[in-house]
Amino acid sequence: MNEQVGKKRDWIKNAAIVFLTIMLVLTFFSNTIMNYSLPEVSAQYVSSGTIQAKVRGSGTIEAGDPYSVKTDASKTILSVAVRNGDHVEKGDVLFYLEEGDSTELKQAQKTLDSLLDAYRQKALNADIDPEVTNKILNGQFTDFNTYYVKVQNLKKEIKELEDHIAVYEREIAKVQETRDEAAGEGSDSSKEKRQAYEACIAERQKAETALSAAFTAAGVSSVEEAATKLTAAETNLAAAKKAVTDIKNGSAYQQAEVIRSGYESAIDKAKTDLEAATTAGDMTAQQAAQAAWNKALADLESHNANTTVYSELKTAEAAVEVAQKNQAVLADVTNANAILATARANEEAAWKVYEAAGPDHSVAISQYDDVINKNKEYVNEQKEKVAEKQAELNDILTQMNQETSLSAELEAIAEQRELIKKLQGGSTESTIVAPISGKVDNIYLTAGNSTTPGNEVATIFPDGKGYTMEVTVTKEQAQRLSKGDVADIQNAWYYSDVTAVLQQIKTSKTDPANSKVLVFTVEGDVSDGQSLSISIGQKSANYDYIVPNSAIREDNNGKFILKVSQKSSPLGNRYYAERVDIEVLGSDDTQSAIRGALEGWEFVITTSTKPVEAGQLIRLPD
Repeated sequence: MNEQVGKKRDWIKNAAIVFLTIMLVLTFFSNTIMNYSLPEVSAQYVSSGTIQAKVRGSGTIEAGDPYSVKTDASKTILSVAVRNGDHVEKGDVLFYLEEGDSTELKQAQKTLDSLLDAYRQKALNADIDPEVTNKILNGQFTDFNTYYVKVQNLKKEIKELEDHIAVYEREIAKVQETRDEAAGEGSDSSKEKRQAYEACIAERQKAETALSAAFTAAGVSSVEEAATKLTAAETNLAAAKKAVTDIKNGSAYQQAEVIRSGYESAIDKAKTDLEAATTAGDMTAQQAAQAAWNKALADLESHNANTTVYSELKTAEAAVEVAQKNQAVLADVTNANAILATARANEEAAWKVYEAAGPDHSVAISQYDDVINKNKEYVNEQKEKVAEKQAELNDILTQMNQETSLSAELEAIAEQRELIKKLQGGSTESTIVAPISGKVDNIYLTAGNSTTPGNEVATIFPDGKGYTMEVTVTKEQAQRLSKGDVADIQNAWYYSDVTAVLQQIKTSKTDPANSKVLVFTVEGDVSDGQSLSISIGQKSANYDYIVPNSAIREDNNGKFILKVSQKSSPLGNRYYAERVDIEVLGSDDTQSAIRGALEGWEFVITTSTKPVEAGQLIRLPD
């Protein structure tokens, strides 16, 4: 039993010795094993010196001034007369189109017909005076300033009347309050008689003020003078009205009206003919009817403007209006005087009542009631005037709105006619020709396609207009270039006789502090929108940090190099790749000048047996 236990212990001891031996060997050789698993890199120290760097970049070719060929009509293309790259002279045919009117012209004519129908229906249904309707149908509208003056005058009159009514209503409320106090006292006090008397005094004073204002407005100083002038004004008004009547009954006016009626009949006939021609679709008849309508309108306008008897009638009617206003102003004096006489009589009566005051208040209350009722009657009369003025204002506003609406319709019709006239100018064209001489760059449509108004059908680059290309570089690179430098075209074997010459160096708009834009003049077999890569030599310059081109790497964060860095470990020193962000100042075919967080002794990785990333362990060649 003891022998078996001893054998088991020997076996465990031997196994432990073997395990420790293996671990010692693996530990000894682990450094060598790991080194062989790491990527082997080649590296080179950063140097300084002189290089003749080349600026490299790409840009997009732009035409100097491309011309877009467009059309104003929708038509089907029958055939295309040119191809991309062809040279054309001004007037050469580019496209052959179908014959006939364009879709836009046909649609524009339908729209005009609809506008005319809607306009006639609206004009005939307008809720305004038939005479005004006829003028509107003939294109004669009341001037806006005329409406404006009428509206403002009516609003002013309504405001004055309403202010006057408010004054009287406040007075009525005061008298009513006094009357109610008198009715509630029920004593033999003469208070109510005194208050009634004082109210009558206020009414008399108000009437005197109104009479004074009437004197000023009429330009008189007494009632007698106003009465004399009123008689003369009434005589003048009668004479002015008679002058109007005499003119209208005169043979000259009657003859002028007959002539005017003839013109209006010609207008009505031309309108009827125009409607019939429009309905029938007879363009010739429609144009003739339109011409007849325009002539009749012009004849009527000339007749109205140049007929002497109409001018005389207008003068006579103006005289009537002046006489009416003069009569009204003078009549206001008479009315104000009558109101004053009534106020004085009321005052005298109130005084007598107050003087003979007794225990009965009925007399004073009756006086108050008389004053209140008379003032209310006057207020009601003024409110009726306000209602009349408001109705007149509403009628004017309604007519103005209707005329404005019809005017907008007429304007839309006129614009539609201008559109038709414009479309007719290009509707019959059966070709699209080159508007300038140059090279055809793009043909956007083929046979069977339809043109669209305002859209491009082709692009032509004018003769004498070259191509340009812009390339963005750093300020340091731009400082070593000069206007006139000739760039090398990359993959030059692919292009046919293409040259690029530096024409201008300008500041970058997106990064003015650090960048410049090189503007090249490009000649040769190129086209607008084509990309081109170039390199252009800089002047020789000294740089502090130069590395092989193979050492420069780039990712989404920009350009960088990987330098060899060292760190200590339990198994000895280890090497790893450390990233250094850089900016390339210039390059030639083998090396580049750089700028970054460098000290000049960096050992820069150029190649590796496996891909290397920043922070990764590496090994150097033995």
